[in-house]
Amino acid sequence: MADAQSLATLRATAEAATPGPWHDVRSMAYVSRSSQGRDDRVGSVRIAQCGDMRDTELKPFNASRWRADAAHIAAWHPTAALALLARLDRAEAALSLAANRMERLALEVAGRRQYIEAIEWVEEARAYFAATEEDRTHG
Repeated sequence: MADAQSLATLRATAEAATPGPWHDVRSMAYVSRSSQGRDDRVGSVRIAQCGDMRDTELKPFNASRWRADAAHIAAWHPTAALALLARLDRAEAALSLAANRMERLALEVAGRRQYIEAIEWVEEARAYFAATEEDRTHG
């Protein structure tokens, strides 16, 4: 899992980015945000381009991978990232609360155990002194 600084960076970049949802334009392997749903011709903002025919490192060209990259980027738009970070925050808060409760219960159990041990010690002492008293009176 990412450390707190990485999560803070993810949150800051998601908050600063173009809000989602984003859509992948499959025919072009790019990601856009459109005010008109998935219609990238109306009110569309291009977010990212995946792959480039001039990219010699990716030869042979793999348009299907570029489209998959665009779909992945679109799925992880800022609104989705912020929702996931919020869910992580809630899960960590619940885990912290549960850990604190477990600690309190452990201390309570330990306290009860010590109390029971003290009562047992007192009962043993009473039994010993009762037996000693009986020995003195009958001995």
